[in-house]
Amino acid sequence: DKAPVGAHVIAIGSPLGEFQNTVTEGVVSAKGRRVQETANVFLEDMIQTDAAINPGNSGGPLIWVAAKQVVGMNTLVQVDPQTDTIAQGLGFAVSSNTIRDIANELITSGQIVRGFIGISYLPLTPRQAISLGLPATAGITIDSVVAGSPAAQAGLRPGDIITKVNDQQIDQQHPLTSIMAKTRPGDRARLTVIRGGQTQVIEVTLGRQQ
Repeated sequence: DKAPVGAHVIAIGSPLGEFQNTVTEGVVSAKGRRVQETANVFLEDMIQTDAAINPGNSGGPLIWVAAKQVVGMNTLVQVDPQTDTIAQGLGFAVSSNTIRDIANELITSGQIVRGFIGISYLPLTPRQAISLGLPATAGITIDSVVAGSPAAQAGLRPGDIITKVNDQQIDQQHPLTSIMAKTRPGDRARLTVIRGGQTQVIEVTLGRQQ
């Protein structure tokens, strides 16, 4: 979390699986990115960098030069969906905080267990967020609710707008998946919800997500 946007970083890896210990350099372009990996899989809380990341670099460290610290694990580059070509200067790394949390949980319990709400959602557009008095990158809107899920049992509906979980605002730096990664089944989550222009707090008892 400490590496600021603009920080000088280097990425180390083996491009194309052949050129071992290759070093490329760039800067932290943004933090807290949500990146689509496949049709149904989104990666949250990613570090964006313009350091060149090529096939074969995945798994290598992203190092903050000034602090001599590993701040992420090189993971993927953005592909232009229209041309199916790799975009230049759009690389992404899993943050070291995420890696540390997962490693500690695997060491402790041998598995990853997450709290489960049971919704699919979309981020609010900046215009929608601002119209509701929120920061431009804040808030999500529920697209669908899984039948029988904790969300359904708590009365959440498609179209509801969630702005906070346990007083933590949902935004680009704190995406919902990252917030949920710190929860466990049985936890009670207080969701700040806007419905029909009215703000209310709905409490959800989380289920099990693996």
